[in-house]
Amino acid sequence: MTTARRTLLQGAASWGALSAASPSAMAQPFLFSPTTELMPKGKKRRVVILGGGWGGLATARHLREDAPDLEVVLLEKNPLFWSCPLSNKWLVDVVDTSFLVHSYTAAAERLGYTYVQTEITDIDRDKKRVHTGQGFVDYDWLVVSAGIRVTYEPWFGNDRAAAAFTHKHFSSAYVPNAGVKELDPYNKVVKTMAGDFKFDDAIFMGHHQAADQVWKLGAIGQTAEGKPTTWAAVHPEFYNMKDDPNVFVIGDSVGAVSPQFGHYPKSGHIANRMGRSVSSYIAQQSQNQPMKPVIIDNLCYMLVSTEPLEAINVKFDYKMGPEGHLLQTVTDDNFRRPELWQADLQWYGNMVKDFTGA
Repeated sequence: MTTARRTLLQGAASWGALSAASPSAMAQPFLFSPTTELMPKGKKRRVVILGGGWGGLATARHLREDAPDLEVVLLEKNPLFWSCPLSNKWLVDVVDTSFLVHSYTAAAERLGYTYVQTEITDIDRDKKRVHTGQGFVDYDWLVVSAGIRVTYEPWFGNDRAAAAFTHKHFSSAYVPNAGVKELDPYNKVVKTMAGDFKFDDAIFMGHHQAADQVWKLGAIGQTAEGKPTTWAAVHPEFYNMKDDPNVFVIGDSVGAVSPQFGHYPKSGHIANRMGRSVSSYIAQQSQNQPMKPVIIDNLCYMLVSTEPLEAINVKFDYKMGPEGHLLQTVTDDNFRRPELWQADLQWYGNMVKDFTGA
């Protein structure tokens, strides 16, 4: 075990203990049952946020500024935040663990919202209620920012044993430029459009879908043939459901938003911008005001060299086109240089400051 990984595990233990001891975390599952009302509602209307990633944290932070008269509750199963952006730099020892890991409890106490460490078990939109392993929480507005889930069904169908075996023994088989038709993890064979390949070690990168909470929400879109798209069907600008406008889905789970480019990139930057936008939309709804659309952007840096540290980047700009559809413009900066690596670090620092308030 590397020093970085040992530090991460130690940090998880210490922050888990901190969460359990803090009233803002309420991480004491042995005191509750699923039929218990975990948090009785007070006089304030309540926003419940599912998922403490880049989108959920941004929503919670900005709601305290945009709508200070609302109660904000963040439900997240993990005891600490771990950033996916820049984590690949952690793997090659360019940044250390403390750069990526942050305390949910500290952010909640600093910014004035409630963080509850718990697992989501179900969502009842009729009752406006979220069920957790520690009891239920009622809401007036709901924001789901739960990322994605990985599914092996396109390869294994209903063979859960093969999927479980694959997940346990291999990370995720990657064959460049060949569509995978079938996997045999027991005999270590990948069948592709380009032929069959035997392997000793492999990385199986399963198909991505919207997170489990989005399926529980009943927010998955449908194709023209009536089949599930596997992604959330929400308004392309406001990210709320057509039949439930006080329920929002943001981040990686969002489905196609434009006939020109399809999905937004699955990135922390996009999730942050969506979270900030939804904060303003909820604030406007709470005041019975019409929602004013906020056009978001995306920025992505790629470290391409460690000796010396050099990066490139790509920018995505969006605007509403004359036909009423979002249009995307992509600008690549492929001139690798140290200045872009420094800009990457500054971008990350600004993002962390935004959602932690530190």
